Amino acid sequence: MKSSNLHATLTDKQHKTLENILGAFILYRPDIGYIPESMPNLAAALVHHLEDESIVFRCFINLLHSYHFLTFFRGEMSEIKWRV
Repeated sequence: MKSSNLHATLTDKQHKTLENILGAFILYRPDIGYIPESMPNLAAALVHHLEDESIVFRCFINLLHSYHFLTFFRGEMSEIKWRV
């Protein structure tokens, strides 16, 4: 499923969960903020497959920390090259 089509498959409740997750992330990591090009797609995939909002948030945070997405979001490309 393409990420651009994923938002269309979310229910109203899932859209609200997505908004809550992204809003909570902004408060959790104000140094990163909100990256509209990629964060909604990552979070939407989790919302699509998980029902509990707190679990979605924890998975989203763990995903970002585990796979160096935060380094990418900060724009630290030299750090990414070093890790690859």
